[in-house]
Amino acid sequence: MMWNKTSAFAPVGLLMRESGAHVVVSTLRGAAVVLLNDWPDEDGEEYVIAVQACVDAIMGTATMEDFRRAFLRAAQEARIATFSVVEGDAA
Repeated sequence: MMWNKTSAFAPVGLLMRESGAHVVVSTLRGAAVVLLNDWPDEDGEEYVIAVQACVDAIMGTATMEDFRRAFLRAAQEARIATFSVVEGDAA
């Protein structure tokens, strides 16, 4: 299983609409926690696809990019604002 592979996919920033919290997801474990615990709409088609894609990526039967794309589509469906996170040294 590939829970904590931190460089597995480019980080995704989320602005959770109900709480206003900013969340950065860059690991499968972090994505699973957000999907299962913090997602505002758990009955959308894209949400279900993203959960399955997360499981598939954990099991190694889907790529991290496939999961990331599904995750972004689920965020769009749930009207969760996403933003890019640039990693690097602070100036």
